[in-house]
Amino acid sequence: MWLQKNLKLWINEPLKNLAWTYLKQVKSDLAKIEKENPKLINLELARRELLICEGSDWFWWYGEPNDSGRDNIFDFIFREHLKNVYSYLDMQPPKYLDEPLTTILAKPSKYPKKEFTPKLGDKDDDSWLNAGCINIPDGPVLMSYKLFDKICYGYDKDNFYLRFYLNKFILEDNELAKHAYQMYIYTRNRAKNHSLSPSRLINKVENVLAPSVEKFHNEFQFLIQERELKYIRNIKSASGDIWILQSAKEIKTDMSNVLDISIPFDLMDINHGDTMEFMFTIAYYGIRAFNIPNEALLTIPRI
Repeated sequence: MWLQKNLKLWINEPLKNLAWTYLKQVKSDLAKIEKENPKLINLELARRELLICEGSDWFWWYGEPNDSGRDNIFDFIFREHLKNVYSYLDMQPPKYLDEPLTTILAKPSKYPKKEFTPKLGDKDDDSWLNAGCINIPDGPVLMSYKLFDKICYGYDKDNFYLRFYLNKFILEDNELAKHAYQMYIYTRNRAKNHSLSPSRLINKVENVLAPSVEKFHNEFQFLIQERELKYIRNIKSASGDIWILQSAKEIKTDMSNVLDISIPFDLMDINHGDTMEFMFTIAYYGIRAFNIPNEALLTIPRI
């Protein structure tokens, strides 16, 4: 008898979902190989490796709430079986299978060291060495859906600075560059009791993580398409869970090498001495794909 009939101990948690996505991609690859080369010698052995990975125990131990005490070992064995699918067919396993799933979820690789005032658009500006940075994982769908490789963020006395390192794979592909890529930045003052509203993005699943249900004071939207920043919008919360479009003329941007954005703290009602909480959300046509980070909000001070 299962402990939960809704299967939430096996799905709808970032690490579990990522493991399922890996399995789905390898299964799709194997099906394509079987169709194109039905007489390959070791197809049965490759199928067996895939079947091993379809066992429910892998997904039970990945992520929350269960802890085996040896999750790194389970993760290694799971990925080795997925790699074997390709190895038995004399193919090179995809590189994403080399990296432990337990370290792949987007979270800061470093936090801001101190305040700095960068020159927007200058890719070689050393002041960004003081920034906090988040590396965005590829995942098994690899490069075609990931617009950014890395996000860096920082601040000075007056502004919140963002630098988005764009995925060259998308920029150099004419078809992928036509897609509309949406990014949302949600901010709020940790201490100030001002109007807060929930995100209007649609969640793909019923069971969502904490950041997805938080309320915020500001929502900044921007859209990139055909290698251009098409727009950036400043939307502020009002009482009654209402979002109102505001002027975005004070927001400065540059997309000559990387995408740099400067947002005045005053625009977000963050005063000197306050702490700002924020997160990023990747979305496709109004449907939330994932939050960055996906477990807790980021913070920076206004000095």
